[in-house]
Amino acid sequence: MLALPLPFSNLVAQAAELADRVPLIWLHMAECTGCSESLIRTDSPNLDTLIFDHISLEYHETLMAASGWQAEENLEHALETYKGRYLLAVEGAVPTANNGAYLTVGCKGHTGLHIVKEAAENAAAIISVGTCAAFGGVQAAAPNPTGAKGVHEVVNKTVINLGGCPPSEKNIVGTLMYFIMFGKLPALDMFNRPKWYLRCTGT
Repeated sequence: MLALPLPFSNLVAQAAELADRVPLIWLHMAECTGCSESLIRTDSPNLDTLIFDHISLEYHETLMAASGWQAEENLEHALETYKGRYLLAVEGAVPTANNGAYLTVGCKGHTGLHIVKEAAENAAAIISVGTCAAFGGVQAAAPNPTGAKGVHEVVNKTVINLGGCPPSEKNIVGTLMYFIMFGKLPALDMFNRPKWYLRCTGT
């Protein structure tokens, strides 16, 4: 999946077992949750292995048990505790019109625009999951009254784009595992997609 020779598969598995669990914050913006649906269908590794052995899922509105104020506190705690060390995944386009007023999240009523910018500031790496987060998607189609944009258009850091509606779970998990194993971003193409992207999607 990572375009490595087959003999390296055992080494990759061993490296993943030895790696520390990396904190992951997964934000939902203007989207349909199809990208999360893709994530939960992963089988190499499967979801329970991924979230119990390789990552520490600190915040994910669909998968976490917390809600309301507790969920907000979990997000704030993760942003502070793991500053500079967490992976940030964003699903969905970011509405920007009227200072982001077309999308508010949580009991504190922060805009999605505010949350993405705050979370991106101290992220070790940022991943746009799906076409909406990567390139704006259908939300950004004309006349685009909400001013929806891809994540890379609202933050001033490198963003890995995993396009697709929904994206391949192999691209999602492959990107996460690459960072977990090697502590850096994979080589990217001109659209900031991992270079193995086309091999995984067949498009």
